[in-house]
Amino acid sequence: MKYILIMLCSITVLSIACKKKKTDDTPAAYQYPEGTGPYAPYTLGSTFVFESQTTTPAATDSFTYTVTKDTTIDGAKYKKIESSKPNLATTYYCNYSNGLRTEITYNGNFGGVSVPTVKQVVLKDNVPVNTTWQETLNITIPAIPIPIPVTFNYSIPQKDFTKTVLAKDYANCIQSKQIGSLPATIPLPVGTPSSVTIDYYFAKDIGLIQRDLTNITIKLKRANVIK
Repeated sequence: MKYILIMLCSITVLSIACKKKKTDDTPAAYQYPEGTGPYAPYTLGSTFVFESQTTTPAATDSFTYTVTKDTTIDGAKYKKIESSKPNLATTYYCNYSNGLRTEITYNGNFGGVSVPTVKQVVLKDNVPVNTTWQETLNITIPAIPIPIPVTFNYSIPQKDFTKTVLAKDYANCIQSKQIGSLPATIPLPVGTPSSVTIDYYFAKDIGLIQRDLTNITIKLKRANVIK
């Protein structure tokens, strides 16, 4: 009986020890570096290969976004997202903080007009569906003597859905819609629209997976997020 009790006690102690070890070995939730987050997981060296589809003229191409640099802009940590083909996609800087994804583009293009700097909150991932917000940016355009107020209206049409992009399913997605409008008083070349609509689709732990713009769509082919 004494030996049986000793064996039972040993088994009990071993069982407790095993359970404790399993608990201790449970990995902690991944903590993204400052300036990055689940919908902007842009750690240094991460790469994202996109397919670019143009409707007029019909063409398909591809390019790679690479996270190439840490930098500080206006006191906040940003990541440089560099395009391998600037003619297909603009290099930009991205910051993620408190659920907000902020992007800064230098020498971008809006409605056929070259714009030196645009800073925008393109996503709020911590707000409910149908949330809207607006930004009015005074943009300096070469050859125009005064800053031009450009209005950007945003909304979150849907959240927490699965989106299929190039035959791959992405869970925990968020759609963000952006409508940028130039003032009616600004003279534009014939055929140039005064407003531009962009639909962004972001997947958790991946970031941007698709962007729909008039005449051009980019879709994620593969991603390598370095953790």
